[in-house]
Amino acid sequence: MRERLRRWINDAAIHDPIEVRKAEFLTVMIIGLFVLGFVGTPISFLTPLSAIQKSLTVSADLTMSAFMAAALLVLRCGRLNNAVLLTICGLLVPLSMTLSALGIARGGYVLVAFLMPVVLAGVMADVVGLAFTITVSAGIVFFTFANPLVPQPELPLPAAAIISVFTLIAIVLGVFLHRFSRVLERTINEMLIRERELEHSRLVLERNMSALEREIVERRRAEFALRESDDKFRALVTHSPVGIFQATPLGDYLFVNKQWSDLAGLPPEAALGEGWQAALHPDDAAHVIESWQLSVTGGQRLRRNTAFCCPAIRCAGCSAPPSRCATGPILY
Repeated sequence: MRERLRRWINDAAIHDPIEVRKAEFLTVMIIGLFVLGFVGTPISFLTPLSAIQKSLTVSADLTMSAFMAAALLVLRCGRLNNAVLLTICGLLVPLSMTLSALGIARGGYVLVAFLMPVVLAGVMADVVGLAFTITVSAGIVFFTFANPLVPQPELPLPAAAIISVFTLIAIVLGVFLHRFSRVLERTINEMLIRERELEHSRLVLERNMSALEREIVERRRAEFALRESDDKFRALVTHSPVGIFQATPLGDYLFVNKQWSDLAGLPPEAALGEGWQAALHPDDAAHVIESWQLSVTGGQRLRRNTAFCCPAIRCAGCSAPPSRCATGPILY
């Protein structure tokens, strides 16, 4: 039922969230009052009253149903304030007719029912609508007491006192409900603002998560490509027929392949760091190290023949071009 009502309201030209909630409340109230007037018509007709009283009460019920039907159509068009005004009038007019027909003695409950439009105006209408409702309600009550055609029973309090008490209650109740509804509207507005902020944060988070997921996928692809390239490089270096090494600018070896190890006569582990210098021939070691330092200082390619002494003296051509790796330092 609530979902149907919400869809019915959404089909109307009402878009403000607070007005939508007001429209939901008003729709339920209008439908209830329409049914009450429709059902009350035969009841009023069957009630043992005089012809004038019966005609007034039946007319009041029909009038209320007509006003509520009109208010429902106006609300359907998206005019919430006009629908509220029609609903208030649809309560005031039938109540005044019923009170005039039954009088104060038999229509005392109608006098209390006059607070219903005041409640509606306090919750739904603005200050002008509230003042109008209270003024009209008090005026109708005053007219009922002042009209000589309305039966006036003996009352424990003067008519002026009853009118004053009724007006005071209507004012206090209306002002309280009006203030309360405004505070409630501000609270709902703040909640809606927070809700929109949370929705915006959620969308931003979703976009960031999507970007992060794409970045993770791209990084994994890059890592896979790098790993694949590294595997190809190592396979190429491992099966290369020439000796290959990699060293830092300080002369520390980082890697040698098997061919270099066989040529120099050192195990790969022993050649790392400065261990490679142990494979140099003593007569050539100082010249090789000096050439290496000059090449490193100038950032130039090292080209020279190098003599190794283990297990037998071997001479090999050495070429070490500088290259900058992705992390910054220059390697050879």
